[in-house]
Amino acid sequence: MNRKLRRLSAREGRFLMKKGWNNFTVVPDHEIPLSSNSPDKVYKNNIYIVQVFNKDTSWGPMKKALIRRNDEAPIHSWQDLQRVKNEIFGPERIALEVYPRQSRLIDDANIYWLWVFHENTICPIEY
Repeated sequence: MNRKLRRLSAREGRFLMKKGWNNFTVVPDHEIPLSSNSPDKVYKNNIYIVQVFNKDTSWGPMKKALIRRNDEAPIHSWQDLQRVKNEIFGPERIALEVYPRQSRLIDDANIYWLWVFHENTICPIEY
C-alpha cells in the first residue's frame, strides 16, 4: 500500500473509531483479496479488524487471530483484546499472545496476534 492510500485508510479508520464500539460483522468472502496466505474469516467493527486463520499445532487445532485497529495505531488495552476474543470466539475460550524470539520478530505494523484454543481444550500453561 503506498503512502497516500495508507493515509487515506488511517483517516477513514479514525472516522469510524469516533462512532465507538459496535458489534463485529463478518466480511463477505468476495471482499477478501485471495492469496496464498488469505485468512479463513475476517471480522470488523468500528474499532478493529480481525483476520482469523485455522492452524494445526502440536497443541491441537487453533485459531490464529491477527488484530489491528482501524486507524493503525498501537493497541495498549488488554481489556480490548479480551473483548475481541470474547465477542468473536466466546468468553470461555483460552487465548495466548506470544512474544517471539528476536530473530523471528517482524515489526512493521501495529498488528497483534492471539492464538485461540479449540473449544474445551485445556491450555497446558493455564493457571
